[in-house]
Amino acid sequence: MLISVRGGGVGNRQTFTFAKLLTGILIALLLPVVQAEVTSEELAPLIKENTLFLGHINLKGLDVDAVAQQFEQRFQTVAVTAAILESGEDGLTEKELSKIQKEIKTHVAKEKKMVKRALNKFFEADINDLYLVSVLELMDDYPLIVAVPGQPEMDEEVEEQLEELSLRIAGTKGDWTYFVTCDDEEEAKKFLKAFAKLEAGDRPEIEEALEYYETLPIQFAYTPSASLTAVLKVLVSAIAEQSADDLGIEEEQINTFLQLLSEIEFAAFGCDPAALQLNAVIQFDSEKTAKKAAGLAKNLLTESLKSEEEDTKAVLDLLKPALKDLLPKAKENQLLLDIGEKFFEKHEENLIAAAFLSSLLDQITNDDEEEDEDENGDEDE
Repeated sequence: MLISVRGGGVGNRQTFTFAKLLTGILIALLLPVVQAEVTSEELAPLIKENTLFLGHINLKGLDVDAVAQQFEQRFQTVAVTAAILESGEDGLTEKELSKIQKEIKTHVAKEKKMVKRALNKFFEADINDLYLVSVLELMDDYPLIVAVPGQPEMDEEVEEQLEELSLRIAGTKGDWTYFVTCDDEEEAKKFLKAFAKLEAGDRPEIEEALEYYETLPIQFAYTPSASLTAVLKVLVSAIAEQSADDLGIEEEQINTFLQLLSEIEFAAFGCDPAALQLNAVIQFDSEKTAKKAAGLAKNLLTESLKSEEEDTKAVLDLLKPALKDLLPKAKENQLLLDIGEKFFEKHEENLIAAAFLSSLLDQITNDDEEEDEDENGDEDE
């Protein structure tokens, strides 16, 4: 990337903006990594007849340094590009460039230190593994269940960290300690009784999904239960019973989407943020359904790239090559998505340009609206 150099000073508004953006993304992605080796015996207490989502997190496997280094490199590029665009034709001085790079480096180091401290507190409490669970019957009251093997020795600081995530301890049952997403301690305690009443399930597809991307550090599995699949099929039938004249385009798309959901056997997701790697597989009950899903994805992309507004069209034109490479491919009865570092290297310039163009257009729109408000205010006076 070419960088023009000029004399004079520049404000730090753009670096402050990107520092805040970096904080949010870094905290979100510097999460623990999922361990692939999960045995049926270990998972048995967590697997109910209607378990929908399950992930296993190995806190000890988190390579904070590698992820932080990846983000520092990427955001150096983003922050410098932002500063150059904002500086206009004059460009940046070497001093200004060095200052931006130093601010990003300092900010990443600060966030890395914070994440490491949080992890160390978990380790001190003997919390080395977390299991994330969602069960159909409990999703309204307890959308996310976090289970920890054994009985961790939690201090006040660990409890505060969990409460910041809206997680409260529900108690210990058998070999597991449970935390749930709720704001009330009494409600959290009710969870164990509700969870214990749920019917245990024989769900081998859950373990199969979790093991699908065993070489990647982050894994997650979606496994629709028989009950959910049955509900989806009823919805599909109800919509299909309407006459073709009564069905709008949106309803047809919704019906197609629900039908595809009802034919999913399992979905597995794997990610390695340090390598900018993201993989996903959705396994359907037939090859025909997989091809139909791929076709729907292509049609949705084609529709999304259409715009009569010149500003929007300019942004979409920049994004078009990257979006086309994001299309999943059908192979037998599976829909596959594979995104790696080469994808970002290939499309990095266009992605950055589209982001900044979109931001610039928003800023222009906001400025115009503020001017209109000021003019209206003057007229009222």
